[in-house]
Amino acid sequence: MPYECKFCGEQFCAEHRLPERHTCPGLLEHRRKLKEEGRIFEIKEPNTSRTKDSSVRSYISAFKGNISFLILGIMILVYLMQVIVQAYNLDLHNHIFVLGPDFIDRPWSIITNIFAHGHTPHLLINSIVLFFFGPVLERYVGSSKTLELFLIAGITGGLAQVFLVDSLVLGASGGILGIFGALTILVPKMTIFLIFIPMQLWMATVFYIVYNLAFIGTGPEASVAHLAGLAVGFIYGYFFRKSSKYRRKGPKKGFRRF
Repeated sequence: MPYECKFCGEQFCAEHRLPERHTCPGLLEHRRKLKEEGRIFEIKEPNTSRTKDSSVRSYISAFKGNISFLILGIMILVYLMQVIVQAYNLDLHNHIFVLGPDFIDRPWSIITNIFAHGHTPHLLINSIVLFFFGPVLERYVGSSKTLELFLIAGITGGLAQVFLVDSLVLGASGGILGIFGALTILVPKMTIFLIFIPMQLWMATVFYIVYNLAFIGTGPEASVAHLAGLAVGFIYGYFFRKSSKYRRKGPKKGFRRF
């Protein structure tokens, strides 16, 4: 039995009676009219670039409030890389990770030295300080400002050691002391334990300043880098304290003790 197509008016057998089976020209015209009348809508493919951008943002936001632990993880990974590279070639290790007077020829060392360490106790001490004090500052000023302070203080400390003492340097101490210095300005009366002795934060900072001043250029530690990083922390802490935006973020009791 023949079937008549209601779109084009032609007759077809049962196998080709549907418009899709005989490439019906009337069907295309019918769809166009419906679209013009607003009765059907075109489904567009999703914007993959926007989706990728959203996924990147969500990945970054996952570290919000945990930037100190991210820095800590990078420090540990870099140290493992140091051990491997140093076992293979000591000169290559120094070329990649150690900041020195020739940093113009090795500009990456300005950054890599911040996350590198000379030995395991060096990494352990810096990790402990960052673990306890980094999240505290992060709660006051946020993740982005904490990361910014760590990098600026670390870079400033390393370059100060190179220019003023003309020596090689590596380690996260400058950046971590930047965090320590900012907290000293924000919450100077916060109680901490220095070698199991309870004291206020500002007292520990004064002790550390005197200790580093006494061993500038004579001890194995990069005292100039430590003091420079601490100074950057003081500057950041001053502006944090002046900003009402950061004052609101901190615990009320801490700010009452200024």
